[in-house]
Amino acid sequence: MRKVLLLLVILSGFFITTGCSQEVEGQVSLSPKETVTKFFEYRNDKDLEKMEQLLSDDRHGVSWQLESLNSIQILSIEEDTTGKMKEDFIAYGLGKNFEKSNISVFKVEFEVDYQGGFGSGLDNGVHSWWYYLTRDSESSPWKIDDWGY
Repeated sequence: MRKVLLLLVILSGFFITTGCSQEVEGQVSLSPKETVTKFFEYRNDKDLEKMEQLLSDDRHGVSWQLESLNSIQILSIEEDTTGKMKEDFIAYGLGKNFEKSNISVFKVEFEVDYQGGFGSGLDNGVHSWWYYLTRDSESSPWKIDDWGY
């Protein structure tokens, strides 16, 4: 009986530890595309705290005007496989301090609807922007570092 009880205690500890580590790893294991997708989901849900978890530290505090956001949805998301946008980001943007392997760039077409027809610098309708993601190392989470036309 003691052996069975001891085995149950050990297994319980293992499952609790494994569950906790997977939750933390889940944040690290988001692909760049998943990071962008989650960011849009959180923005549509008006969850600023979760949005900022996916942004680089210097991008916190942006006025997203979430209070007047009706909806925002990704229509398409496509990785830049040419490498041109990554090279430009390194040469002219914030990417100069990152290895190429730690940068990912996506073209995102999305539709936004704000009360009053305008919010956070965007008219209502469809827009196409580039999203630049970086990570400090292969074991670090991807963060959205920049975005724009």
